[in-house]
Amino acid sequence: CNITFNDDDLDRYHRIGLKYERDGKKYQSIIMKFKSWKSRKEFYSSRPKAFDKGIMKPGRLPFSVAFDLTKRRYLLLKSAKEKIKDFNNISHVFADLNCSLGVKFKDEKVFYFNSLSELGNILARS
Repeated sequence: CNITFNDDDLDRYHRIGLKYERDGKKYQSIIMKFKSWKSRKEFYSSRPKAFDKGIMKPGRLPFSVAFDLTKRRYLLLKSAKEKIKDFNNISHVFADLNCSLGVKFKDEKVFYFNSLSELGNILARS
């Protein structure tokens, strides 16, 4: 997959979930803990783009990287997604590389928030 990666960058890793099969090959998800934020960022930045406009590129393995938010931040992100549904000028809410939560407007402006009240203040200004 052309990933820039050293085994020394990992603190630990574990297989998780059930095995699954795709195109006759068996796979299983793993979770990894990096020794440093720098290692995690480099790994994330070098991950391949396995899909091009929703279509898997030929020869690429099914591969994705996702960050694991804390339960509190995950629930905050989920609540924020519900809250922005009534706002036509908002593109989406997201968690970035640092697991910071943000809201992106259709005019490309981005604002970050740490609570629903902060999100409410951002939405009130729009």
